[in-house]
Amino acid sequence: MAKAVKKPKGRSGPARKQGRAPRRSDSAGREGPAGLVNSEQQLRSLVNAITESALLLDGEGRILVANEVVASRFGSTPASLEGRSIYDVVGTDEVDKWRHLASNVAATGKPAITEAERDSRSIVVSVCPVWGEEGRVAGFAVFAKDITESKRAQERLRTEEERYRTLIGCASDIIQVTSAEGIITYLSPSVERILGFKPAQLEGKPSVSVVHPDDLPDVRKGFEKAFAKPGTPVYTVCRCRHKDGTWRVLGGWGTNHLDNPAIRGFVANTRDITDDVEAQRQLRASEEKFRSVVEQSLDGVTLIDDTGTIIEFNRGQEIISGIHRKDALGKKVWDVQYGLIPRERRTRQARTLLREQHESMLRTGDSSWLSRLFEVELERVDGSRRTLQTAVFPIEIGERRIFGSINRDITEVKKAQETIERREKELAEQNVLLQNKNVALKELMSQVEAEKARLAGQVRANVQRIVLPVLARARLRCNDTVRRHLDMLEDNLADITSVFGSQISDRMLRLTPREVELCAMIRRGATSKEIARLLDISHRTVEIHRNRIRRKLGIREPGINLATYLETLAS
Repeated sequence: MAKAVKKPKGRSGPARKQGRAPRRSDSAGREGPAGLVNSEQQLRSLVNAITESALLLDGEGRILVANEVVASRFGSTPASLEGRSIYDVVGTDEVDKWRHLASNVAATGKPAITEAERDSRSIVVSVCPVWGEEGRVAGFAVFAKDITESKRAQERLRTEEERYRTLIGCASDIIQVTSAEGIITYLSPSVERILGFKPAQLEGKPSVSVVHPDDLPDVRKGFEKAFAKPGTPVYTVCRCRHKDGTWRVLGGWGTNHLDNPAIRGFVANTRDITDDVEAQRQLRASEEKFRSVVEQSLDGVTLIDDTGTIIEFNRGQEIISGIHRKDALGKKVWDVQYGLIPRERRTRQARTLLREQHESMLRTGDSSWLSRLFEVELERVDGSRRTLQTAVFPIEIGERRIFGSINRDITEVKKAQETIERREKELAEQNVLLQNKNVALKELMSQVEAEKARLAGQVRANVQRIVLPVLARARLRCNDTVRRHLDMLEDNLADITSVFGSQISDRMLRLTPREVELCAMIRRGATSKEIARLLDISHRTVEIHRNRIRRKLGIREPGINLATYLETLAS
């Protein structure tokens, strides 16, 4: 052992009581360290009362007193340990550690604590100096405590704390603890991701320091409710300022845990619902737009949920059916539809079938009604009947499926269509009648043409048999002028019975008799002077007639010869 340090003199009473053994009688002092246990029976009782391992050693490390606890840990008895050196009792790998520890206590006069492992157990050893006469360290009081379970508990606690700290650090929500005065005492790391502030930048500040001024009344009400009802969660929504100056909408539950010694605060679990609020705003706007369109629609719109209950019945459907919206909402669709079936078809079987068809569609999502337009006839409440064009369609909302129908009143369209069909039928019948008349008319025209051909042949025959012989005899008894007129007469009679005559006749409505006469002369090659002399008119008048004939016959090109044109008519 190291040389024992001498205890300083002049120490106060309390310090003496703490650091020195009480002064013994001279006889005890003469006994040396053994005098420390002169009241052996009392000392043993005291030592055995200690629940930890306890040893009393002399300055050389010899065991003077050992309690039952330490003896059991060494697998021995107090009597077998007493008198032995502590260095013989501990393991050989611990001797140097114990010698060093005893030397430090003897040299400094101060207690020392160390930790040791024995049989997979953790032991905390405290070595305290025992002061002898003249203020020197005469021995050592050794106390050992098994802290294995305590260390395991601490390790479990540390692990749990680390786990919860990791979970809180990774949590998307902000976890906040606020004191009774409204001061933030803790913020989880997620606050930086949501609001841009590090936890340390807000801890120690009022919790409302980042709350929008307009939302302060609602936040205060939330605190008041939570303070009034400890342990009861209170939901609050407010806008909080981001570090960049923008505003984020936060919503969360807060609970009063001021009475919990481990917390002593108001705990709030808050999340960023800015996107949710915006989505809800857009959804509300979309719903309002949808409702406005539905309400303004002249078509009837009906929506049913997945139980067949009517959840929408617009104004157009009211007009079509004659049923008020309030009387339809909440009712089963098959019950409302049954009341609109024409009276003569309202039977128990019809009602059952209608319900079964709807329930099958709701259950399977399939029906012959879907993906097509069909017509139905209904009888309104006032007894009038209407024809509807109906389309039924499914609407997927998350995992739910509802159904809608659009109903258009086509009664007037059907009436107009029926009128058109009736008129088309009448026109078809009239068309057949006209076709029959046309056939008869064609037959009549054919007969007329045949009769005209017969008459024309008869006229030609009469002209050739009767008139031409007379003209021939007259030509023998007349002068040249008369003979020339007779030639013209003969030519005209030939034209009357020729193709040229019929062609000119078709244009008689446009030509005057004088112009027809000129056409016959021009066709036979007569010049304007010859025509003027024969008709006893001026040359200028003949030219005027020629121009008129050209215009009436549609001859606009100057290069077309009138005589040639007239000859083509004859051919």
